Amino acid sequence: MKGMIRTEAALPGMCLSEAVVDDSGRVLVPEGAVLTESLIQSLLRRGVSELCVDQATEEDPAEREIRRARISRSVAVYFRQAGDGVGSLALQEAILTFRMGRGE
Repeated sequence: MKGMIRTEAALPGMCLSEAVVDDSGRVLVPEGAVLTESLIQSLLRRGVSELCVDQATEEDPAEREIRRARISRSVAVYFRQAGDGVGSLALQEAILTFRMGRGE
């Protein structure tokens, strides 16, 4: 979801959802760029007062648990004959975490 924020409120790691342009229309920072502290400071020095950034929406905890259970069942299929060894369980958890992060 896009959202306008004041440049002073920007944090490193935020992603621009629109390019930052100067008064002449020249692109200062392209769309999709990830903000760093030095980039934020540079934009402030140039007088850029607002930025359009991608804002993550909070996922409903109940929906997250439903999604986690669905992904866990899917991943468990691959490990049905792997046993309960520490390595197998750690790998299964790592795959589950990866898939949850991807938004499957």
